[in-house]
Amino acid sequence: MKLRLFLLLLIAVPVVARAQVKFLIYADGLRAGEAFLTQKFNADGGKTVEMRLETFSMARPVTVRQTSTYNAKGIATRKIQEIVIPSLRMRRTVIAEFDQNGARAILDRGNGRKVLKAPLVEGSPRFMSSEFWFLKEQPPLGAQLLAYNFNLENLEWDVLETTYVEKIAISRLASAHKVTVRNGDRTTVAFFDEEGGLLWFEDSNGYRLERVSAGS
Repeated sequence: MKLRLFLLLLIAVPVVARAQVKFLIYADGLRAGEAFLTQKFNADGGKTVEMRLETFSMARPVTVRQTSTYNAKGIATRKIQEIVIPSLRMRRTVIAEFDQNGARAILDRGNGRKVLKAPLVEGSPRFMSSEFWFLKEQPPLGAQLLAYNFNLENLEWDVLETTYVEKIAISRLASAHKVTVRNGDRTTVAFFDEEGGLLWFEDSNGYRLERVSAGS
């Protein structure tokens, strides 16, 4: 369960990666897996983010693949997620598409597809402009964004609170932007470089992500 919460919060963090970026995953200080993030910009000014996450030091290794597409305002238009747990012979796939009325999700656990709808009151904020922070937009210190985000775990809407906390020096030549993302009683802390690339991420359950390289 702690790992599933970590995945939900990681996916909610704004991600910028011009090429494939590799991260190491730690659980309570011990190396637990690897993650790979790739981003491409679309003709409409939006972006598509691909993530692959693999844990290998736990009792039940997990592989997660997710592709998320956003328009130029940072509103998600489509998300696809696959979770595989070989030891349990489990595969769970969700395909979610979004419009002004909310979400339409197709859930497949291997025993047939189920279609679910999750309506959202018209006008509810879904503008995740933080997806472009430090890339196309430089937010002021203290900037705070409240937006609804579709939870691919329970197929319901969550309210995320994203805050630009501060800019800190990490060396004599480099600095980083500190951002927090709050989802209910869970909070994550993330640091981004000057170009908006994710450097480091940690949640309140003891999981941590550290960037290794900006190449393949």
